[in-house]
Amino acid sequence: MINKRIKAVVFDVGGVITEWRKPMNDFFQQYGLEEKDWLAPAMIDEPAGNRGEISMDEYCRRTMRRLGKPNDWKKVRQIFPGGFTLIESTIELLVELKPLIPLAMLTNAMRGSVQELDKKLNFKHYFQVIVDSSEVGMVKPEQEIFQYVCRQLNLEPNQCLFIDDEKPNIEMAEKLGFKTIHFKEPKESVKLIRKILYGKI
Repeated sequence: MINKRIKAVVFDVGGVITEWRKPMNDFFQQYGLEEKDWLAPAMIDEPAGNRGEISMDEYCRRTMRRLGKPNDWKKVRQIFPGGFTLIESTIELLVELKPLIPLAMLTNAMRGSVQELDKKLNFKHYFQVIVDSSEVGMVKPEQEIFQYVCRQLNLEPNQCLFIDDEKPNIEMAEKLGFKTIHFKEPKESVKLIRKILYGKI
């Protein structure tokens, strides 16, 4: 039986439901890059992309142009998000929880990428509520997007368990009153989610 104090579970996507680091690390290795080399130019346009202001194609074009490889943008576009894979332990948990408790997705994503990813991996059907930053024009860790998902669920933050792999998002959720789990190693994190949901800790 689910812990009665928790009325819904809110999941991030990248790093929680889908694995993106391995394909990106393969890409970095191919180009002789480290993650920090990618992040500096990529972060310039990521906020605009996550607000739906530019397309994923344009984001990849701009980033690869800054890296001095403008003709190779389609290679990284094939990874974002086509190279992502499901995290099986999370999917097993979603299958288990769907009949038991409302589930929500809260993701920073670029325009159309959730639909593109779902067409390949088929995971949206687990969720009663889906909040895509590019559709609502708000991004994590802004408090407004957390408040928005609560309104969609018709719940208060302290009635929700929020799961994310990014520390700033966890910190904002905690500040607002959510119960949280910082998702790290998948199997151990899923084990912790189950412990909390079934009232064992």
